[in-house]
Amino acid sequence: MKSIVLSGLLLASLFFSSCRDCLEGQGSTTRQTLQLAYFDKIRVSGPLDVYVSQGDEQKVEVEGHQNVINDLKRSTGGNEWDIEFRSPCVEDIGPFKVFITVPKLERVKIDGSGDVLFTGSFGGQDLDLAISGSGDVSSSGALTFSQIHSSISGSGTISLQGSASTHRIDISGSGDVLAYELATSTTRVEISGSGKAEVSASELLAVKISGSGDVFYKGDPSIEVEVSGSGGVKKVD
Repeated sequence: MKSIVLSGLLLASLFFSSCRDCLEGQGSTTRQTLQLAYFDKIRVSGPLDVYVSQGDEQKVEVEGHQNVINDLKRSTGGNEWDIEFRSPCVEDIGPFKVFITVPKLERVKIDGSGDVLFTGSFGGQDLDLAISGSGDVSSSGALTFSQIHSSISGSGTISLQGSASTHRIDISGSGDVLAYELATSTTRVEISGSGKAEVSASELLAVKISGSGDVFYKGDPSIEVEVSGSGGVKKVD
């Protein structure tokens, strides 16, 4: 009995200790430039707002409470920057923004509820966009890539405009890909669940749906459809 009580006290102590270790924003906010090694991939973990623009030289700025900025990890590996905090527990960090300028970006991955916005036009060869959770990826300017791969596991949203030769979409869950404004030659969509894809294709639209997901499309492409469930494919004006 005594050992059970001691174990309970130890667990309670560890719990309250972990709560005290939670990161919270303190003091006034500031904007700071970070010096990081080269990267062309980013992974966003946590409630962060990330703004991405294309430029000749890499530049990273962050805006938020100084203690939160100090806690941000700055190491890169495999040309990827994992944008996350050192603290194991993050609570009310206040407004926190990351501004990234890079010559090239190959992959954006969001784990959780982060948001990534491409500001202005951005171009390249291949772009991989992946969301696991409820995060969002969007673009305020035109994206111009040879191939774009958009994948969502969860309830996230990817909103794109611009052009790509090929757009491949994989949705598992209730996520949405909104890409009427992304002109493509070929678009391939695979949905497992209740997700939705809005696409535009001129030559080929290949769709595979398992569940109640829907695909809405613009253009006059050849259509290849395989549906298992109540989902469907519909042309819109």
